[in-house]
Amino acid sequence: MTELEEKIALREDLYKWFSEHVSSSNLFELYLGLNKVEQFAKKKKLISGSLLDPETLDKIKLIKTYVSTNAKFIDVDNKQIPIIKDALQLLSEYWSKHKKVVSSDIINAYIPETNTDEDISDMCSDSLVGYDTLSSEKEHFIDNTKFSIPLNLSHTDDFDCFDVSIGLNFPLPISNEFVQPIEIDQFDFSINHIPDIYDNNTSRSTEQTLFSYAENDYYTPYKVILAGRFRRGFLLNSAIEIDRYRTSYKKIYQKISKEKDREIQNAMKKIGIEYQGRIYSSDTMLSVEIRKKLMKYINDSFDSGKNAIYYKALFDEFSEDFLNEYIYSPEMLKSYLEYWNQGQYAIKRLYVSKDGTTEVNPVEEIRVYMKEANSILTFDNLEIRLTHIPLNKIKNVLSSNDEFIRNGVGEYFVADIVDLNNDELDDIARIIKQVIDDKEFIAGNELIEAIGRKYPQISEKLSIFSTFGKRDVIGYYLKDKFSFNGNIISKYGEELSMADVFGHYCLKHNHVTLDELNLLSKELDANIYFEAVYANSLRINQNEFISKKFVKFDIKRTDEAIDKFCISDYIAIQNVNQFASFPPIGYPWNNYLLEHYVYEYSKKYQLFPATFNTNSSVGAIIKKSSKYKNFEEILTDVLAKSKINLSADIAVAYLYEQGFIGRRSYAKIGQILTNAKRLREQEN
Repeated sequence: MTELEEKIALREDLYKWFSEHVSSSNLFELYLGLNKVEQFAKKKKLISGSLLDPETLDKIKLIKTYVSTNAKFIDVDNKQIPIIKDALQLLSEYWSKHKKVVSSDIINAYIPETNTDEDISDMCSDSLVGYDTLSSEKEHFIDNTKFSIPLNLSHTDDFDCFDVSIGLNFPLPISNEFVQPIEIDQFDFSINHIPDIYDNNTSRSTEQTLFSYAENDYYTPYKVILAGRFRRGFLLNSAIEIDRYRTSYKKIYQKISKEKDREIQNAMKKIGIEYQGRIYSSDTMLSVEIRKKLMKYINDSFDSGKNAIYYKALFDEFSEDFLNEYIYSPEMLKSYLEYWNQGQYAIKRLYVSKDGTTEVNPVEEIRVYMKEANSILTFDNLEIRLTHIPLNKIKNVLSSNDEFIRNGVGEYFVADIVDLNNDELDDIARIIKQVIDDKEFIAGNELIEAIGRKYPQISEKLSIFSTFGKRDVIGYYLKDKFSFNGNIISKYGEELSMADVFGHYCLKHNHVTLDELNLLSKELDANIYFEAVYANSLRINQNEFISKKFVKFDIKRTDEAIDKFCISDYIAIQNVNQFASFPPIGYPWNNYLLEHYVYEYSKKYQLFPATFNTNSSVGAIIKKSSKYKNFEEILTDVLAKSKINLSADIAVAYLYEQGFIGRRSYAKIGQILTNAKRLREQEN
């Protein structure tokens, strides 16, 4: 091995040692910390050569003691003492483990001598945090010069400057992505590659400086400032962001940026990741450790047989890891992967796939897994097993494909696991046909009860499923013979809704009682659809409904009768309590009949709210010409004009007692009270 090769091998081995024991985000701190220690040790004549010299092994313990006890050093660098101690310990462990005997001449030939005239008090006292950008997978070394490096980049958009007026005896990595592309495994982010920076014809590497990089590589200042000053992104088309860039440039490089605004923006676009009008540094959106973990997860997922991973699922999987990072959404993660991918995988609109030919079919994946499970599964079961598919996508697939049967809240099974043969399905079809021939429909729960009575062996096969699950899986297998709509099963092509059933029932009967409607609602396992009932019959009192053909209203005289009660714009229905002035219709007038009349027949009045109750008639009769547009405006006016204390409990009780609402609660009472107080203040 030549002397040059030995020098490079030494540096590469030592550099790799540090990278294996220190997170990439902290390597920069380690190097600067060791550099300070070396200057201090030389100043105090503890060492004469480089701190990297193996001959200093027996002096490291002494140096650690001086660093920990020297008042001047502690005063300047107390925040860095733990970092420095760790760095010295790692250096000691390296030489102890490898027991290499390397000539100090070789080391010093590779690393230039430092200026020992600088006083330790001139060193920057800032706490060194991490600088991921300067520890990416493409590395170069820089040597002695006076330069500034941004600090505190991991936790703030702003940064101070570390003015190093001394020579560096330690190799500081700086990204040289645009100067000298290096072939390296795309997803190997460990710091284990040190390119040969010696020119074939010269040995000018020891003369290379940060400024020479800035001058020779057009993009280096942009990359450094984007990573340090704009951790949360550089906003495009913003004069303020341009000014921030120019200020940072002057602070770091001690000169004015002469680029035009458009040139700065174009450069930022070229070096960073663009997302929603901002440019982010590719090196600082994720720490190296999280980036490696992310890529390993993707690789392992594809190795395990998965063909694609949705960005939403990937983002959810790493949600905790991303808490202190700069990726905030699945879409942003997609942009990040697009930048780092460089063709290894196919970046699709919603997912990353193993290759461009992969056909992603989440329906098939979910179907296969549910068939293999052969049981009822919860959303949690599916999310744990199908980690590459986001939960909202799983829910969408289950709800939009009828082969996936809902068994209950958050529970599904696939229809294929239900073992019903053709003869059994024919038996079920005969039950359905017999009932709908008689009354046009059969309720799902009614069907399940009939199957249990007539075909217990079929009922046994379905025993693990809920009533809803049984009904819907039967619907899946017999959908070509009958119409299934919720709990209503009807003739094929004649789909009926719950409202249709109640409406048809009233149309078929000249007289219907509330007890009959309650019985029908129990049979259908549903509430009474009063709108359908009122549309197809006339309510003449609390318990009775008759066919509308039996009543003819004198609308003009009836509205005039209401006029006598509704002096202002509105009145509570229950406050119309005398009906002598109402024209006769063959049935006694009452609040239920009045309610239905106003709802459907009146020319001058309308009903607020247009809803109906089983055992009460509540709400307001409002003139159609009034200024009030909704029920909340009426309630606001009622409370504002009242003399009551405008608190929630008192207000709700008052509205209930006055007959405007039918229960002692009201969801929108908070906003109504706010408006009522304002209205009362205005009137006062």
